[in-house]
Amino acid sequence: MVTELFSRLKRHPIIAGIKDPALIEKAFASDIEVLFVFTGTIFDLAHLARRAREEDKVLLAHVDRIEGIGKDAAGMRFLAEEIGIDGVVTTRTYLVKAAKQAGMLAVQQLFLVDSEALKTGMNIARASKFDALEILPAVTIPGVIHRLPPEAAGKVIAGGLVETRETVEQLLSVGVVGISTSKEYLWPKAPGYGNSSGYGSSSQPLSR
Repeated sequence: MVTELFSRLKRHPIIAGIKDPALIEKAFASDIEVLFVFTGTIFDLAHLARRAREEDKVLLAHVDRIEGIGKDAAGMRFLAEEIGIDGVVTTRTYLVKAAKQAGMLAVQQLFLVDSEALKTGMNIARASKFDALEILPAVTIPGVIHRLPPEAAGKVIAGGLVETRETVEQLLSVGVVGISTSKEYLWPKAPGYGNSSGYGSSSQPLSR
């Protein structure tokens, strides 16, 4: 599963960060192969998991944000065995461990907003047995990626404040393997959805 995740990101490094249910159809219609879901309930997740399997997408849920999920080992087992998602994104190290024990992918999320958060984040990165490490905001990554522990090499995903194609290209140039963004104009489009220029046009207006 881990090898498959990185193989897919090598083909399409953009990850659809779904924070608005209105973007679900665009995410499934795009060429993107990996989806991060940040909103909804466990009932919504069950539907998305079925659809992801049908359309050959890898689906991970931010379990800290999805309603109705037990934030414990039993909750992770339920997601793996009953809901059928591929993995989780979480800020909680113990859920990373529980998710992996349940046979799912686990992405450890770190917010590096200041020097103190960086220090704490480095300790978490060294202790967590993650499959991938998502760092937010993405704009901090060029300055800190060289300080990450060896375990993070080739496993860094960027998220937050990714709003232009130039930012995408800069992040890829420093060794990031995946970039999570909710900006649909940066999502590679499927045939019939217009823009075929890869990561979208940076000339489009930015909006939230």
